[in-house]
Amino acid sequence: MRTDRLQREFSVQLRWTVSPLHPETPEEGMELAELFAGREEQVTAMQTRLLRIADAEGLPMIDRNRTCNGGRAQELGKWAEEKGQGDPFRQKVYRAFFVERRNIALPDVLARVADAVGLAGDEARGFSRRGALLRRSMPTGNGPGNWGSPPLRLTFVPEEGWWDSAPTRILSVSWEKIEV
Repeated sequence: MRTDRLQREFSVQLRWTVSPLHPETPEEGMELAELFAGREEQVTAMQTRLLRIADAEGLPMIDRNRTCNGGRAQELGKWAEEKGQGDPFRQKVYRAFFVERRNIALPDVLARVADAVGLAGDEARGFSRRGALLRRSMPTGNGPGNWGSPPLRLTFVPEEGWWDSAPTRILSVSWEKIEV
């Protein structure tokens, strides 16, 4: 993941929050064509762009036609963080989803990821998705460090700037304007 680059080059401290993108996605996952019915051309364009950016950044990523519900993986990321293994766990989850085409909604898949980073896979497998970590990690309210729900997701694209989660809008923010 390229968050290591932000931390290294800009001394940025990251605070991970949990914000499932499509919480309605069933545990077994679904075809992207079904999730984005009627917008197939946009999905193809977004995936092409994502693969291009990943390649430019040296990130492994394969083309995919399915998605899954990442809520449990995000919550387990917070659990792993509390145990001092947040970054390694998230990196393995990234690889499982974007490289190995694994369904990261499945408890057994996440248990193997937990085992791979030295955490108790059985504990991860039994993790109850009650939302406690979700509620604790999502910023809410007004004031410094707080956002409305859902928080704005930003992606930095070399030579293009910061993009918000909607692929059609670019934000006028540059590295020079970020105060850390």
